[in-house]
Amino acid sequence: MAQRNEMMTDADLINAIQALEEKEPNDEMKELLKMMSDNRIISWEEAEQIMSCSNYNGPIKSSLPQQTRPTEPDNDTDVDWSIQQLQMDDPKLKQVNLNNMKRTPIPQVKRLLLAIKNNTHLEKIALANMGLYDNDCEA
Repeated sequence: MAQRNEMMTDADLINAIQALEEKEPNDEMKELLKMMSDNRIISWEEAEQIMSCSNYNGPIKSSLPQQTRPTEPDNDTDVDWSIQQLQMDDPKLKQVNLNNMKRTPIPQVKRLLLAIKNNTHLEKIALANMGLYDNDCEA
């Protein structure tokens, strides 16, 4: 039989199919369940439970957790208030975090960037994940 990193030939495929036909149906089920467990379709405990029922014909339901993307935290920064503070050169305003604020209008972002030009106290601005293009950030 071909190694994992080699291409399987037609003859190898035919031999593998014939070998499966010669096996007991229970062996095929065990092999399938092992493959499902190895590929994280079902847990190994579920595979063992199914194998213990020799005449199992029902559907196999996965109990593995669905893989999801982490949710983005809400950002409650008041952009207009931040612009006012920047324009007043407020010494208390050291950073502005606009991360994940995708619905912020481009003109508002441009006003904020213009206000930064004359501000002497701002140390950090965060604009990640806002869906901005380079020309949106030109002020």
